[in-house]
Amino acid sequence: MSETPESSASRRGLSPAAWGAISAIAVAVVGAVATLTSAWWQRPAPSATASPPAAPAAAAVKAELPDPTTWAGSYSGQVIAPDGSKFEVTVQLRPGCVKGANCGTISVPHVPCKGRLTLAEVRPEGAEFSVDRFDEHSDHKACQPGAGEVLNRRPDGDLEYVATYSGAKGVLFAVD
Repeated sequence: MSETPESSASRRGLSPAAWGAISAIAVAVVGAVATLTSAWWQRPAPSATASPPAAPAAAAVKAELPDPTTWAGSYSGQVIAPDGSKFEVTVQLRPGCVKGANCGTISVPHVPCKGRLTLAEVRPEGAEFSVDRFDEHSDHKACQPGAGEVLNRRPDGDLEYVATYSGAKGVLFAVD
């Protein structure tokens, strides 16, 4: 049987395109092995006295959230605005305050404003309340509804107060 040029080419092996693909794969494998080996060699050896690695931030314990359900009572105190002026704030909280519920009232007598407090959100830095439904004695032009009254319970039982919309801060002391 005589061989034709076509039949001898088919028996020679892989095509140039196949050899190119194999070469590319081989280069990628060699590169990966070199990278992994290099990374492995650069790691310090574990020490017998070394402490265990710290837990990743994602696995860290979440900051404990304030619990406004336990803050029932009356609180009052002087608050200082960023310009240095001082004014009185009084808060009355009902027991069992939960998100979205009417939790009590807030009063700023010098304006005058007295409105309903609704728990908007609880974050590690405090419980944010929204104010609305101002009473008939309030200056309805000066009293603006909305969120931004942040309270946080101190270890002594008093409340830290921050008005996020104005930067006013103070401590509201428990009133008997």
